[in-house]
Order: sequence, then structure tokens, then C-alpha cells
Amino acid sequence: MVFSHLIVFARGTGRFSLSLSKNLMTWTHAVSGVLPDVRGKPCEDRPEVTFTFRPQNATYARFEVRSFYATGGALQYFEVAGPPKPCQPCMEQQEAAAQGEDK
Repeated sequence: MVFSHLIVFARGTGRFSLSLSKNLMTWTHAVSGVLPDVRGKPCEDRPEVTFTFRPQNATYARFEVRSFYATGGALQYFEVAGPPKPCQPCMEQQEAAAQGEDK
């Protein structure tokens, strides 16, 4: 998961919580954290912040601002990405090992 702050009207997200759901009724907590205060910093000095959590199947993500800097929470963008895919040679090795077990 990747976050980047948006500096608009001197605001920014502090503490946050992310929950995931398949049906909008049952939510599972995925991760909580704190984003750094980047108000007044130029774009090149605003870090992209990544948080890792246990992979799970979900259709919906709920981002909750728990605290904020100045007048309110803000994000430049929000991305939830799946787990990294293994490289092609790794996949070939796994397939070869699986075929060896089948014999």
C-alpha cells in the first residue's frame, strides 16, 4: 500500500486506519499507521510511504483519518497493490519441482 500526501491548504493526514471488505458490511482491519507531517515541504521532499499488511481478498477499501495536521486530513494518492509476483525463473523452478513431486 502506498500513500503520498497532498499539500493543499496546509493540511495532512496524521494517524490513519485501513480496513478491507468483500461486501461493504463486514470490515477487516488491515493496517494502521502515522504519516509524517510534510506541510510546507516541496514535492521532491515529500516521501512516498509504504505499509505492508497480510494479503487478503477484498473488493472495497476504507481509509479512515484518525488525526490530522492543521485543518484536516489529505492524501495525494492512495494505492493498494497485490503481493509481488515471482520472477519467471523462480516460477519455472517451482513448476519443475512440482513436476518432480508428481512422478
